Order: sequence, then C-alpha cells, then structure tokens
Amino acid sequence: MEETKILMSIRAIIRKGNDILLVQRAENDSFEPNTWEFPGGKVDPGEDLNESLYREIHEETGLMITILEPLFYWDEKSIKEKYADFRHVSLYFECSVPINAKVKTSFEHDHFVWQSLAEIFTREDLSSSTKEAMSKLKNSI
Repeated sequence: MEETKILMSIRAIIRKGNDILLVQRAENDSFEPNTWEFPGGKVDPGEDLNESLYREIHEETGLMITILEPLFYWDEKSIKEKYADFRHVSLYFECSVPINAKVKTSFEHDHFVWQSLAEIFTREDLSSSTKEAMSKLKNSI
C-alpha cells in the first residue's frame, strides 16, 4: 500500500469586535490571484499547530492573535498542481485581536478588509478554499 502524503494548512477566522478579517491574494500570485481569503498557510514539518498559526498570521498580517478554539477542518485531494499527489488537510481556528489592532499585509496580499459574517457570505470574489470554509461555517452557526 502506498503511503499518503499530507499537506497541512492552518487558517484563522480572526474576529475584531463583530467583524472578521479577510486578506486579498496578491495580483501576481500564481494561484487564484486577487481573491479574498482568511489568513494562514502551510504547517511546516514537525511544527506545533498553535506556533504555526501564530507564525503564519504574524507573517501575513503583523497581528498577534489570541487563539480561541478550533472550528472545523476538511481534507481533499490537493488542487494545486505542485501538490497533485498530496491530501490537503485544512484546519480552521477562531481567533481574536484587540479592537485597536492594526493590520500590515505582507507581499502575499495586496489588501485587507474587516467585514461582518453576513457581508462575507455575499462576496463573490472569495478563494476556492474560503468558499468551502464559508459553507462549513454556515453549517456550524
């Protein structure tokens, strides 16, 4: 039996008051440019999940988050060509930041926005993974 390769990613649904943070993938990104997503990224081999989430969120947004709880996960065959022979496991955590927290996007993202969950549900420019996450989130509220 062939061993399954796993690509694990971790994402944060970050609350600031009643709003949630979305970041826009850079225009020059090779995968789904200009789409909006929850911040996060790949877990490095052997890395603790909490440390990975803190690292990814700080790298992408400059924020220091408080991790509240795991929300949901899913796994699927990776849709990225370079990971074609991997299962992609995505973990989503609810997080928060102080009301006065300031976002500083990295080179991976061009813009950010704080929006209510209701506003995010109406967006048509979400990344494929964020659309999947929103359907899971809708079922968990």
